[in-house]
Amino acid sequence: MKQDIRIARVFGIEISLHWTFFLLPAWLIFSNVSSKSATEILSLLALVFLLFTCVILHELGHALTARRFGIKTKSIRLYPIGGVASLEKIPEKPVQELLVSLAGPAVNLVIAGILFPVFYFSGGSVEDISVALAGPVNLLPALLIMNLSLAIFNLVPAFPMDGGRVFRALLSMMMSRDKATRVAMRVGQVIAVLFIFIGFSYNMMLVVIGAFIFIAGQSEAVFVHAKAVLGGFHASDAVMKNFHSIEASMLVDDAVRMLLNGQGSDILVTENGRFTGSLSRDSIIRALSDRGAAVPVSSVMERELKTIQHDTALDRVYEELMLHKQAVYPVLKNGELLGVIDAENILEFMMVQDALAHRLPKHNYQH
Repeated sequence: MKQDIRIARVFGIEISLHWTFFLLPAWLIFSNVSSKSATEILSLLALVFLLFTCVILHELGHALTARRFGIKTKSIRLYPIGGVASLEKIPEKPVQELLVSLAGPAVNLVIAGILFPVFYFSGGSVEDISVALAGPVNLLPALLIMNLSLAIFNLVPAFPMDGGRVFRALLSMMMSRDKATRVAMRVGQVIAVLFIFIGFSYNMMLVVIGAFIFIAGQSEAVFVHAKAVLGGFHASDAVMKNFHSIEASMLVDDAVRMLLNGQGSDILVTENGRFTGSLSRDSIIRALSDRGAAVPVSSVMERELKTIQHDTALDRVYEELMLHKQAVYPVLKNGELLGVIDAENILEFMMVQDALAHRLPKHNYQH
C-alpha cells in the first residue's frame, strides 16, 4: 500500500500526505453529519485545509532555518495530528537547534500577527472569538486562535516537540547532549502521561499525541546515546572481517543453501575477488519465488549499494544505517574490501562499549 501522496514541492522539499491524514476529514464528516448543516461541515473542512496550510508553513520554518545551517530537509509529511519535517540530521550545536526549533512556532505567531489586524479592522469582536472557541464557523477568528494555539502548544517542553527541543538545546549549553536529551525525554514523558490522562477525559487526540511524545522521545534518546557511545570510533574499529560471500556466477540455489546453513541473512557478492553487490534474505526469497533457483546470483543481486570508507566516523555509519534501508555496508580500504558493518554488529559494539565505559579505555573489537 502506498503510504504517501505527494501534493507539492516547495523550495526543493517534497510535501506529502500520509494516508492516515484522510481519517481526519472522514471523522469530521461522520461525527457532524447528523448535527450540522452541509454549509457548516464545508466550513469545518475549509478550516482543516487552511489549518494544515499553516502547519506546512510551520514545518517550512524549521526546514528553511535548518538550511541556513547547511542541513537539508528530505520531505515534509502531514499526519492527522500535524506535520513532520524530515531533516537529514538534527542540528548538534545548541544555538542552531534552538533557532531551528523556535522557527516553526514563530511562523504561527507571524500568521496570527497578520490575521489579527485583518480580523480587528473587519469588525471582529470578542464574541466572534468566543463563537470560534465553541465551534468554529467563522474561519478568520478560528484560524487566528488556532495559529496562536499551535505556537503555544508546540512550545510545551515535551521532547521531541519543538518546546522539548528548545529545552534540550538550553540544557545542552550546560551539560552533554546525551545527558540533556535524557533529561528532556524524562520531562517529556511526564507531560505525555498527563496528556494521555487528560485526553481520556476530554479529547482522544491528546491521547494520540501523548503516546507519540512518549515513544518518539525515547526513540530519539536511544539514537543520541548511541551516537555519544560511538563518538571517537571509526568504521574499522567495528568492522566484521569474518563475513560470507558468494561468486556472482553461482546460482540462487547456492545462496539458498548458504541461508539455510545459517551463514548470515546478508551475503556479499564478489566477482574475481572484488565486491560487486549483495544479497539480502528478502531478495533471495523473492528471487526464488519469482524466478526460481537456477538463475545466476548476478541477475538478482543488489548493485546500487553504498560503501563506507574504513576511516568514516562510526557514529556517522550508525546514522546512515538508521536513516536508510540498506541492511549491510561493505567497508573499503584503498579500494579493497576490508569487511562489512550492519545494524546488529553496531548494536553489539555499543553494548560492549557501554559495559566498558566506566572501567577501561575504549576498545575496538574486530570480528
